[in-house]
Amino acid sequence: MPANRAICPTALLPLFTESAHTVAMNAVEHLNPGQIPVVTFDQPLFSLAKQIQWKWPQEYGEEKFVILFGRLHIEMAALKTVGDWLQGSGWVQALVQAEITSAETADSFLRASHVSRTRRAHQVTAAALFALQQHAYNHYIDQLGDAGTEQLEFADWCQQKAEICPQFHYWATVLQLELTVLVYVRSLRQASFAMYVDALRELAVWFHALDHTNYARWIPVHLRDMVELPTTHPEIADEQNNAAIKGDGGAVGLTDNTSALRRWMVAGPEVARLIEEFQDATEPENRSQYTKHHDQSSNVQTAFLKDVQSMIKFLPMITNGCECWYVIVLCIAPMSAAIKNINSTTDWAIHQRLFRAICST
Repeated sequence: MPANRAICPTALLPLFTESAHTVAMNAVEHLNPGQIPVVTFDQPLFSLAKQIQWKWPQEYGEEKFVILFGRLHIEMAALKTVGDWLQGSGWVQALVQAEITSAETADSFLRASHVSRTRRAHQVTAAALFALQQHAYNHYIDQLGDAGTEQLEFADWCQQKAEICPQFHYWATVLQLELTVLVYVRSLRQASFAMYVDALRELAVWFHALDHTNYARWIPVHLRDMVELPTTHPEIADEQNNAAIKGDGGAVGLTDNTSALRRWMVAGPEVARLIEEFQDATEPENRSQYTKHHDQSSNVQTAFLKDVQSMIKFLPMITNGCECWYVIVLCIAPMSAAIKNINSTTDWAIHQRLFRAICST
């Protein structure tokens, strides 16, 4: 084990089947005196925890506890938001006909039933849409030739085409939304606090626009806590013991068996410590060499490239009217869905003003 590695006492907080919002903080104070406890909740429990902090600030105030919003739950809500935007667009049929997935699985992507599979589908879609968008822009440049017409920058060209064609506007918005979700995921993997806050600000506006009411209400609260965190709690470190202790099976079913739950809580931290020490002692070189995410392996990248190429090949590019520029369309013309969703978020400034007003209160 590396000599410079510090080992501190850790523990798994007890699980309470009777009252899910009970906070067991004496264990943290006993193990690490003076440490500010950090607790992560999903959306319903996060709202309860914040209300407890506001109601009893002397005992559970924000200076005594750091309450975090579950990052997995934020990603799930974001993926469901993308699914709401893609509803009725023909995206599901595109995935099926491109042989990326089955019809039942593709339909579940709209509800984000499986997070990793849904995320991958949006990664494939974003890559394909970006490639087609670049191809359309290159076609526009080739058309200009030596005519002497001023060439628009890519961003200006996209804005101009979005104003002309609702379909282009719709799929350009799909690409923007998918990239925002993927930036959020990247912020978690790279532990980039600034990227995390910026991505959450973008997603919060989408939660407002597409009526994800609970997340629209509580994400600004979480954002306020995160923005103030470097000042209020500069040395906070979020413990991740539960992930190491749960393993593949997790804690499923343990809450119904009191004795099994008790054994899991008592032995779990020690088991996690032994596993980590064993890995450090037996694979120090391998652990230092292979630090990439499993999605970066050659096999995964090859399969991803194949799906992207299949999606690009399936999505046709057609000429719109008298203008010879490309518009991305799917097997089912998404004009009605595009107009419906674009109209639902027409005044984007309203949602941004609402978001800023909530954050300022």
